[in-house]
Amino acid sequence: MKFHLVNGDSLDSVAKAFNNENKKQINTIGESDGVKRDITQGDRSRGTLQSSTWTYNQFGKPRKLFLVVTRQDQPWAQNQVNDEESYALAISITDRENEEARLYQQISEKLQAREQVKQRAKIS
Repeated sequence: MKFHLVNGDSLDSVAKAFNNENKKQINTIGESDGVKRDITQGDRSRGTLQSSTWTYNQFGKPRKLFLVVTRQDQPWAQNQVNDEESYALAISITDRENEEARLYQQISEKLQAREQVKQRAKIS
C-alpha cells in the first residue's frame, strides 16, 4: 500500500488520476508541495509502517488536499489477495500560530454536513 497527499480540484479529478485504467498515462497529480516533507513517497513505500509530515507555513490561496491510499498488487500474488484490505490511518493537524484553533471540530463539522447531504440525496 502507498499513500499520497495531493492537491486537486475535486475528488473526481483525483480519483480519475489514480484510477487503474489510467496506469499507462502520466499521472498529472503530484504530491503536495509542503515545505520540509520529512520522508518522500518512494522512501516510505518500502516499508509496512508508513508515515510522513508536511509543514505548510501559510496557504497563499485556498487548497483542496486529498489523501490517496493505493494498493499495489503484484501480478504474481493476484490469486493470494482479497478484494479489500484493512488498514489504519491517523492524521494530526496543528496550527502552530493559533493554538486555540479548533481544527478537528471545524473539519468534523464540514465532513458531517457533507455526509448529511449525501444521506438526504439517497433518500430522495
